[in-house]
Amino acid sequence: MSERSFGDQSNWDSGAERLDYLTDPPSSGEQSDSHRCPVGGCAKQVPDHMLMCGRHWRMVHPNLQRRLYAAWARGAGAGTEAHAEAMRECVDEVDWKVGAEAKP
Repeated sequence: MSERSFGDQSNWDSGAERLDYLTDPPSSGEQSDSHRCPVGGCAKQVPDHMLMCGRHWRMVHPNLQRRLYAAWARGAGAGTEAHAEAMRECVDEVDWKVGAEAKP
């Protein structure tokens, strides 16, 4: 992963890249209590304990939401491959839905 500060978020290219800061947080000098919603084009700041803004979270299928919560395991699963994969899938699903909505 390349070194990234929260200020660089507008340059992210993919859902996986936008999630890097969640699975590999920035150094202590760059700590923040919020981050930008990782869905492409969304500039909403959300608390660190949330994956994405409420508008986009409601677009995630309930089964995938449950899978993310299970992988999170009340914080015990943070940083695990299962948790990172579930986060990527949530963001990818919403990115796809947002892109599909934008097409005429």
